Amino acid sequence: MFESIREFARLELIARDADCGLIHADLVRENILLHQGSVRFIDFDDCGFGYRVFDLATTLLANKEEADYPRLRDALIEGYASVRPPPDLDLLPLFMVLRSLTYVGWAADRIAEEGMAAGMSRFLERARVMAAQHLAENHSSILLR
Repeated sequence: MFESIREFARLELIARDADCGLIHADLVRENILLHQGSVRFIDFDDCGFGYRVFDLATTLLANKEEADYPRLRDALIEGYASVRPPPDLDLLPLFMVLRSLTYVGWAADRIAEEGMAAGMSRFLERARVMAAQHLAENHSSILLR
């Protein structure tokens, strides 16, 4: 299945001229601070050049299970659009799947740490469900492996 989503993503990104540039790549709540009425970001160790939609996907994935997720999603996109044109939002669901897969890789590097096996199980299940759903919704011609 993960090979299928990788191939699907590769084909989708080849077919588009997606917006790339400098990204934070880890915009989760813990890395966003409010200071004197303005938003500040911290923890830039993952930043680099990449798809701008990845930043939105990272933030949204971290909040996907919140009861008010649709409101949070809409507010994030509206706020982003108030500063710069949003990236290709059609790619957002795919990038949320891809972001879920990065957590699997992150956990794999730390699997010997206490409690990481349980975390890995959760990360794998979330990535598996999201990948299967995305492939099914997009009627991918790539065979599920």
